[in-house]
Amino acid sequence: MFVLVELFGIPRQRAGQAVVKLEVCEESTCLGNIVLQLTKLFPDLAEECFEGRRLQTGYIASIGGKTFVRSPDTKIRAGESLLVMSADSGG
Repeated sequence: MFVLVELFGIPRQRAGQAVVKLEVCEESTCLGNIVLQLTKLFPDLAEECFEGRRLQTGYIASIGGKTFVRSPDTKIRAGESLLVMSADSGG
């Protein structure tokens, strides 16, 4: 099982890639756990965009491009995509 993380703007620049496929052991995980996995993979991304299990102010996540979330306790189901971007990335 996996969650597909799509990075936009500064998060993409810091990670050096647009898409990350993260394995999850359960049918669902939470945003905080995804942030921790990304922190281990991309220290530069973490330094710029994360504070522990949370997104720093100025960054936001979206589940499937439909629901914007910031709480580290937000559930993300396996198979879903999670977009991570600067809060001002929209148009």
